[in-house]
Amino acid sequence: MPPPAAGGYAPGPYQPANPYPPIGAPYGADAAAPHSGIPAGSYGLDPFADQGGGTPSRIEAAPAPRGSKLLLGLAIGALAGLLAFGATGFFVGRATAPEPPAAAPAPAPEPGLGVFEQQQLVMNTQKFTPELSRLAQGWMPWMGGCLKEGELDGPTLAAGEVAKVSCEVGAMNIYFVQYSSVAERDKAQLQNLKYAVDAPALTPGVQPATKKASPSARSNGNYVEYAYTVGTGEKRRIVGALWWDDANAPVAAYVRAYWVEGMGETWEPLRDLWQRYS
Repeated sequence: MPPPAAGGYAPGPYQPANPYPPIGAPYGADAAAPHSGIPAGSYGLDPFADQGGGTPSRIEAAPAPRGSKLLLGLAIGALAGLLAFGATGFFVGRATAPEPPAAAPAPAPEPGLGVFEQQQLVMNTQKFTPELSRLAQGWMPWMGGCLKEGELDGPTLAAGEVAKVSCEVGAMNIYFVQYSSVAERDKAQLQNLKYAVDAPALTPGVQPATKKASPSARSNGNYVEYAYTVGTGEKRRIVGALWWDDANAPVAAYVRAYWVEGMGETWEPLRDLWQRYS
């Protein structure tokens, strides 16, 4: 996978916080404890050591009774036999015991990715359901700040949604959503089509909605560019967004950014990301 191209539109290094306020969702609202240090242990005195500072007392052995030499010899012989048997059993047991299962090999690193991207891939993969992983596969090395539903500051589920992951790509937000059914997914997509009606006036150059496969062929479904506004008065801002889904699964994704601050008043940044990673 090629590294992001220069120009400011490709994902940058991981940013711990979105430089812009959260972008409101067109339908439904999208919504750590301090780490506890491990207390340092203290090493006490050895309970078996002499605590008085003097020489430990010596216990003298009692003299063996007369006539015990025979018993002593028998005991030594028995002890030697037990030791020999124990050693033999130990080696026989090791020879016959089943070998422990071999550890699973670590996944091979993806060619062309640096250490940072490899680590992002590992961390992000853990956030996605199997159904969403295919849709998000090309994006995973380049996204930062991924949160799934139920996590602190993670996205909230809207009606019909069963899983959702939000991530950041530079100044843009991207969401991957799994729905309870294709019908529920299509309801959300219909809402975006309504926003697409006003998109030409808000964001010149927007393309009409269509159906097409993603460049990687990991999905084939609806492709919609749309726009809407958030805030009022002086705080009114335009948001541009790009939605795509897969006709064969109840999943969808959309990437969005502020039209001026995040996209530079052109659709090319969003289209470029979609072409590279989808």
